[in-house]
Amino acid sequence: MRKSQINKFKILIIGITMFMLGSNIVSAQVSVNLPALTRQQGDAPEWINVTVGNLTGQNITAFQFTLFYNKNIISIDSAICGPVAAGGLFAFNADTANQQVKVAFATAYALSGSGTLLKLKVHYKNIGTSTLSLNDTFQFNAGNPPVSVEGGSIIINGQER
Repeated sequence: MRKSQINKFKILIIGITMFMLGSNIVSAQVSVNLPALTRQQGDAPEWINVTVGNLTGQNITAFQFTLFYNKNIISIDSAICGPVAAGGLFAFNADTANQQVKVAFATAYALSGSGTLLKLKVHYKNIGTSTLSLNDTFQFNAGNPPVSVEGGSIIINGQER
């Protein structure tokens, strides 16, 4: 009887430990969001935000990604750091022929807070829809912590008359 109680206790402790570890892994995941916008053909270029969930305590000092889009609908020609990523080294490469932009960032200090990670300058060219996709390329610190990416899109309608 006593051996049965000890085994149940061990199973309970293991179950609680696994639950706690599983909860920490899920809560450590950081969200990354691209916008979903509707604009009119001929609208002036604007800065759009790439936003993140709370980075505080995650010890994030770097990120990188490749953003894919439809070059027949929009173009992206520059980027700037947002408030969450202020004060680091930033690299941006617009590869318009391949419909992508590559971004890399590094700093000596851990990023903190949530909100705008960076801004991309978008030009609205033609009527249609362009998805904004990271195709699993977004990484913090070469893969840690894990990310949950919400892709976006830009719909361009014809000019209202």
